[in-house]
Amino acid sequence: MTGLVRIFIAEHAMDDATCRRVQAAMNIGVREPTEIIEGDMTVADDVRRASHIEVPPAIFELVDAHLDAQRDAAGAFFELLLAGREGVNLLRYDDGGFYRPHIDRAHLPAWPPAARRALTVVLFLESSRDADPTGGFSGGVLRLFPDGDEPIEIVPRRGMLVAFPADTMHEVSPVVGGHRDTVVDWFS
Repeated sequence: MTGLVRIFIAEHAMDDATCRRVQAAMNIGVREPTEIIEGDMTVADDVRRASHIEVPPAIFELVDAHLDAQRDAAGAFFELLLAGREGVNLLRYDDGGFYRPHIDRAHLPAWPPAARRALTVVLFLESSRDADPTGGFSGGVLRLFPDGDEPIEIVPRRGMLVAFPADTMHEVSPVVGGHRDTVVDWFS
C-alpha cells in the first residue's frame, strides 16, 4: 500500500522481445490523435498530446493475452472479481507529449463504458532513460495523485504492468527526447 492508493505492479508482464514486436507494429500502424471526453469525443492538444495507433489484429490478440494473464492477480490484489476489459489502446507519446491530470472512470453519455471501469491498466513497452540508461525517452512519468497525500511517481520500465483504481487522479508528465509507447486498458 502506497499512500491512500493501492498499486498493483507486475514487473515482467511482457518480455522484451514481445514489447519490441508490438512497438514494431506501432511504427507502421495507423496513427490518429488521441481524444478526450468532454461531453463528446474531442481532440484537445492543451490537455492530451499523444497518438492512438491501430495495428493488425494478431498484435491486438497478443496484447490481449498478456493483459488477460494479469487479470486474476490484479483482481486478487484489489479484492475484486474482474470479468472483462474495455479494449486495448496502443498509445505513443512523442517528444513533448503529455496528459494533464484526469480520472478514467466517469458517467459520460459520449462513452458509457467509462462508468464500468474498475482498474486502469498501463503496460509500458519502452523504458524511460530515468529507469534504464538504454531507454527510449526521458520524462513520461505516470504520476498518481492520492487524496490528501504526496504524488506517487512511476517511472516506465519495459514490460512492467501497473494497475490502479480507475477513479484515481493521474497524469503523464511531458516526454523528452524520444517516444513513450504504452498499452492502456481498463478491467471491469
